[in-house]
Amino acid sequence: MLLNSKIISLVALTGIIGVLVGGGVVRVCFKDSSTPTDIPQAPSEIIKADLVSTWELAQQNDLYSLEKLADTYETGECVEQNLPRALTYRKKAANLGSAESAYLVGYSYERGIGIKKNGVKAEKYYWQAAKKGHPKAQYSLALHSSGLDEDGNDPFSPSLKFNISKEKALSLLKKSADQNYSLAEHMLAGFYSEQKKYDEAILFYEKAAKHGKTDKWGLEKAKNGKMNQAINIENPSTEILEEFDDGNIEYKWKVLLTNTADTLWNGSVTFKLLDINGKTIDEAVEFDISIPAKGNITVEGARFILKEKFDSKTKININVEYSK
Repeated sequence: MLLNSKIISLVALTGIIGVLVGGGVVRVCFKDSSTPTDIPQAPSEIIKADLVSTWELAQQNDLYSLEKLADTYETGECVEQNLPRALTYRKKAANLGSAESAYLVGYSYERGIGIKKNGVKAEKYYWQAAKKGHPKAQYSLALHSSGLDEDGNDPFSPSLKFNISKEKALSLLKKSADQNYSLAEHMLAGFYSEQKKYDEAILFYEKAAKHGKTDKWGLEKAKNGKMNQAINIENPSTEILEEFDDGNIEYKWKVLLTNTADTLWNGSVTFKLLDINGKTIDEAVEFDISIPAKGNITVEGARFILKEKFDSKTKININVEYSK
């Protein structure tokens, strides 16, 4: 009987030891593997700002946390402002697929914010964002396109240039404008106005104004251009009325103007005589001309000029300028 009790006790003790050992094994197997053991200590400013969890997640390439730290260091909110460090986090976020971060990295390289200016890298990151549909990046590429800079002497033209064709730049600009980005809409309106495509220009000037970029002068210029296009200039001619002994002549000029628009046209008419080289030798302006909608009028005037300037090689140029 005593022997049986010892055997039972031994079996019980063995079972307890087995449970303890087994429990130890279980605890090792189910250790929280989501918390890495090789994360370094967070910087002191991160600890003070209570951003340790965000910082730790950023070390694991969590996109949201990387961008949050970039914002924090960029604005100087809760921590001392550190633009180079903000850019480091931005680059990591950009490389993980963030279009916004890629755009901001490109902007930093363009403007030299927290890093030395670098046009090549600016273009690289702008393209990275633009390919993901980022409207500001698309606009930035078009803005700096060498293809759209038809006047290299324009003082307002950006000094930084990307080797992007006119066709590609316009495609980018339209994609940005399609997302209601006002600067792209405004730039597109200006481009169409220069091309004398006034309907398109007016459309995008009005869209840009709706989205925060107002250009009343540009809009009025486009509307005036559209009205001037509505005027057909027909049968311009000159006629010598009288010759004088002092070498002068009096001549009459006239032109038929037809208004194809549905509204009244008010403006001025400039009549020029040009020599064979296109140089103006005489000019006359008639103001306060009104042409009814779908109507026409003949505008004429008399001028004095040296007879020697008036010969068979004289050319005629007529210009109309709409005004309200």
